[in-house]
Amino acid sequence: MWGIPPGAQPPRRGESGASFGAPLTFLAGVGRARVEADGMATTSPPLTVAEAAEVLSVSERTVWRYLRSGRLHGETIGPVGQQRTLIDASGVDAIQSGRGGEETAALQAEVVRLAAELAAL
Repeated sequence: MWGIPPGAQPPRRGESGASFGAPLTFLAGVGRARVEADGMATTSPPLTVAEAAEVLSVSERTVWRYLRSGRLHGETIGPVGQQRTLIDASGVDAIQSGRGGEETAALQAEVVRLAAELAAL
């Protein structure tokens, strides 16, 4: 159901997108809007599974789990055997920005607790 069909090669970073050299078509709801310095709104291109994994510093398998669970949203495009999944970049940004606070504080508290435990030995 998910992943690259047998015998198919994943797209390489920087490729133009769709098969046979056709230009990549941006899908409704995939991508993120941002405002440039000149005030013009633009949409960032969607990310491949590999690119999302790199940005999030996780494995591609984890990105697929995020997609299946609904934590990330994407759309599979292309004919059978040449499919690729494009992920909404704003979802990747949301996961990335949501990581810092609570997880970091919990890890720091654990480090302090373990250091105190070691010092007591």
